[in-house]
Amino acid sequence: MTMTVLTTVVGSLWVAPSYAIVQNLAGPYMRAIAAAIFMMIVNIVGLGLGPYITGLLSDALTPMMGPRALAVSLCAVTMTCAVGVVSFLLATRTVAADMDAAEFAPSGART
Repeated sequence: MTMTVLTTVVGSLWVAPSYAIVQNLAGPYMRAIAAAIFMMIVNIVGLGLGPYITGLLSDALTPMMGPRALAVSLCAVTMTCAVGVVSFLLATRTVAADMDAAEFAPSGART
């Protein structure tokens, strides 16, 4: 139970900064749309493709691994979080400049 709580908390640390950046980069009249699009993409990828790819991988590995195929598939799909970590690390190189550009942009340019 402790490990579940720990992984849930650590796995959720990206949420608040992501929504904050989306809100700060969008203009005042586009914040709701930006948040909706961001949530839609996160949910389509995470809740739509995640289980589907896990099932496909499990089905493909079942002939070789038998009952362990699902566990291996779940581990493999979970390891794709590394792509997110790398993406966030790459984004940190430009986020300060992006925030400055959005802050000093004319109000009409961010709408």
